[in-house]
Amino acid sequence: MNRVPGLWCQLGWLVLPLFAACASVPAEGGPLFAPDSPYTIVAASVPTRQPAAPVQSTGRGPKNQFDVMIGGSYWDGIGDLDTSTSGPPFGSIGDFDSLGWAFDLGYDRVVWTNRAVDWSLGLETGWSTFESNSSGYYTPNSDITGNMWYLAPASRWHFELTPQTALVAGIGAGYYGFSIEELSTYYYGYWWGYDSRTLSQDDEFGAFASLAFDFAMSPGSAFRIENKLHFVDFDGLDSLLTNESSVNGPIWTFEVGYVFKF
Repeated sequence: MNRVPGLWCQLGWLVLPLFAACASVPAEGGPLFAPDSPYTIVAASVPTRQPAAPVQSTGRGPKNQFDVMIGGSYWDGIGDLDTSTSGPPFGSIGDFDSLGWAFDLGYDRVVWTNRAVDWSLGLETGWSTFESNSSGYYTPNSDITGNMWYLAPASRWHFELTPQTALVAGIGAGYYGFSIEELSTYYYGYWWGYDSRTLSQDDEFGAFASLAFDFAMSPGSAFRIENKLHFVDFDGLDSLLTNESSVNGPIWTFEVGYVFKF
């Protein structure tokens, strides 16, 4: 009977230090050991994830956006144009090259947007020119070009495929024009100038549908590959052309160029 209190005393010596240790645990944010403790705590450094480098975007633009495209154009039909009619006092108009220059200007206002799709309404104009191998029609050593242009209200859909790639589809209808121009250079001593003469011209109403891919090159610019189908007939040209059907619709053109967006 005298041994029981001694057993409880031994257990007390074991349990009391545990209670004392638990009571000495500090609150959250405080030191784990007493200031005079021989132990120290070294804070572990947690590595932070560096932000990814920014990628170029095709520019799902603001509410109002202008696009300027400068590049080249391919039109197979103008290369088949028959210009064998002779002109005074020199030869024919010549044969036109199917490869030429293109310049497009567009304005868009976004009227509806979704997660990766923008629908916009605006105005679009385009101009392309193709040179002839003729050495002159009325004036020797002059340049002859075939030119097509249009001005039309347009609607475009901008599909963002990736941050760097976009698919742009558009339709529009408006004013079209086609002309054959002769550009001559004159020299007057130290001065020189140009003289332009319209050999043939026709203005019509037409429409177009386009499909383009934009590849972002920098913020606000992209490399564009575009197909266009023009529904227009230039059947008002004069006798200079013997096969106007080659410049009648549908006219397919293929354009490649650099686009600036602002």
